[in-house]
Amino acid sequence: MQRRLQLAKSGEETFLVAEVYRHAVGMLSVRWSGGCDGGRPWLYGGEVLPQWRNQGIGTRLWNEAERIARHRGAAQVSLDVERANGAARRLYERMGYVIIRQHEHIWRSIDPVSGALLAPGTSDAWMMRKDLA
Repeated sequence: MQRRLQLAKSGEETFLVAEVYRHAVGMLSVRWSGGCDGGRPWLYGGEVLPQWRNQGIGTRLWNEAERIARHRGAAQVSLDVERANGAARRLYERMGYVIIRQHEHIWRSIDPVSGALLAPGTSDAWMMRKDLA
């Protein structure tokens, strides 16, 4: 998370946090360039604590990310979801995202202090996109 906060401070990303009673219960990041789908804003790292799920918190985070992207001139946003995670894929589809193609997501775990690469990997995913018009 520290790396994501550093990227948000530099303006490369927007880091959204949902709070309930002054406690963080969810988060979502928007990468403005260098995402996996060309020049589209890339939504990633979204999560809501289990005890706060199914209360609209994730939907509000996504709606806010989309609003900010639209305000910055984006016509579409993208995300990826692991192919094995059918529940998340169905949620994104209900939110208006459509599968564009299969995607091998390449991830890296970075040490937040040194910036050193700790571990690389890939995951079999679907690339999904939403029109913001």
